[in-house]
Amino acid sequence: MRKYGFWVSLLFVFLTVSAVFAFDVKFDGEFRTRFYGFMNKDLDFTRNADFWSLDTRIRIGAEFEATSVFSLYYQLEVGNLPWGEAPLGGGQGADKWNLETKNMYLLYDDIFLKGKLGIIGFKTPLESEIDDDLMGLKLSFRQPLFDIDVLYSKLFNGTNESISNVNEDNDYFETESWNATHLYYVNGQLKLDFLDANVYFMRVVDDRFAYKYSLNWIGTYEQLNLDPLKVEAGFSFNFGNVSQNSTNIPLAAFHLYAKAEMKILPFLEIFGRFNMTTGNDTNTGNIEQFQVLNNNGNFRTDLGILFGGSPFNQQAYFNSKVVTADTRKNLTRGAVRFDDPGLMVIEVGAKLKFDEIGLETMLVGGFANTVVAVGTNNVNLLGIEFDLHNRLKLDKDVAFCLSMAVLLPGMALTPVYNMNHSTIILGSDIAFKIDGMIELKFK
Repeated sequence: MRKYGFWVSLLFVFLTVSAVFAFDVKFDGEFRTRFYGFMNKDLDFTRNADFWSLDTRIRIGAEFEATSVFSLYYQLEVGNLPWGEAPLGGGQGADKWNLETKNMYLLYDDIFLKGKLGIIGFKTPLESEIDDDLMGLKLSFRQPLFDIDVLYSKLFNGTNESISNVNEDNDYFETESWNATHLYYVNGQLKLDFLDANVYFMRVVDDRFAYKYSLNWIGTYEQLNLDPLKVEAGFSFNFGNVSQNSTNIPLAAFHLYAKAEMKILPFLEIFGRFNMTTGNDTNTGNIEQFQVLNNNGNFRTDLGILFGGSPFNQQAYFNSKVVTADTRKNLTRGAVRFDDPGLMVIEVGAKLKFDEIGLETMLVGGFANTVVAVGTNNVNLLGIEFDLHNRLKLDKDVAFCLSMAVLLPGMALTPVYNMNHSTIILGSDIAFKIDGMIELKFK
């Protein structure tokens, strides 16, 4: 751990500077350790397909208040570090550079305006289009009944993510380094006691790849609270134009989301959730795959085996950050899938709260279908899943989570999974997963 001496020294300098200049410093952070066991992931009990792992992550943030309205915020992240993975710093000695600047921005905050400049966390109200960290500028104009947010970010520069054109003008008078990828966003939010309503527009222009595109998202997301009933609803229409070798391909897709939750008893709530995205039927004349920026959105689900709706979300058949069946190919990653069949996911569940002991338990059942039939048998069912999620409050800011899930696979799971893992042959037996996490947050 000797390599961390630099960062300890840097933190000491931050604290010293804040003391010298009389900054008020506020700290926040999070520590977690997760584990999982995935049994029979290949769905064939005749083979050895049981996996388990643990990882650890910590985030530490500090806000330096310079004036009543100006402050600086910096957040450092270490992890996720898988236990035993020496190249990542999780093995013996734990000597590895594994630090990340999570957030770093100048903050302006008064009654009517809030602005962030630098590396900021950003997500759309529906969250499926993007939920990630960006280098950009975000302004929020605030009024008692409504807010207006605007954001600009330059996502990527040059021909790919690893090449920078910053110094090109040393040799050339004109460069194209400013073209690349730009994101523009505006959102209007209505705030009432019983209703929170958002209408937003996002646009991305990208010329890095063979498929050059200009994409747009028009979305709406509402939260309605009519105690004991709570309703969430969102719709995002994704459209634009894609060009390759002077050929133009129109894109039109959508994501529909809804959730209804009702309190039956003081300790009991029941809910239902619906997700749907459009899909293609191999027609190369148009694109109906919903685009998620660089595979970093948020799929709201509690199905842990199919879509990662549990603490160790990375271990699932599909990506919890992508609201489509194909988790690898989309336009913002340089490719397009003309046969992504789309998704329809329905979940129902019950949540019990035992405040006396700090326990929250949720039982969920759901199934997932493709919108477009797949395979030689023209099938749709990806699987039927049942999950049990538990969260136990150990102390004021410390919680332990434990989830268990079972999946009954459908006939469509193998052909859709093979879009991303062409060499994997799945069986038809049941899969099991147990995962959990201990988490401490402070602020």
